[in-house]
Amino acid sequence: MDNELNPRATSVQAGVGGAAGGLDASAPAAPDASHVDTGGPAFPVTAGYEVFEIGVTKRDWFAGQALVGMQITGVHMSAEDTAKIAYSISDAMLAERSKP
Repeated sequence: MDNELNPRATSVQAGVGGAAGGLDASAPAAPDASHVDTGGPAFPVTAGYEVFEIGVTKRDWFAGQALVGMQITGVHMSAEDTAKIAYSISDAMLAERSKP
C-alpha cells in the first residue's frame, strides 16, 4: 500500500534489479534517469510495511564512495570523466549485488 503523503513510498517486498556497467570513462551517461537502477534508498525510513525513498539512493551512495577512493589515488582527470567513472563503478556494484 502506498503512502498518500509520500508518492515515492514503496512496498518492503520491492526487489532490487541490476544493470551491468563498465568502467569506461567514455561511456555515455544514461539518456533517461527513470530507466537507471538506483538500488533503492541507501538509508530507508520504514513505518510499518512501508519503505520511504527519501534522501540519497544506493547508486548515489556507491558513486560517492567510489569518488572518495578515486580522489585518494592522486590521478587527475576532468570532473565529467570522474563522475562517469564513479557512476560506472556504482552501476557495477549494483549489478554485482543483485546476483544470487
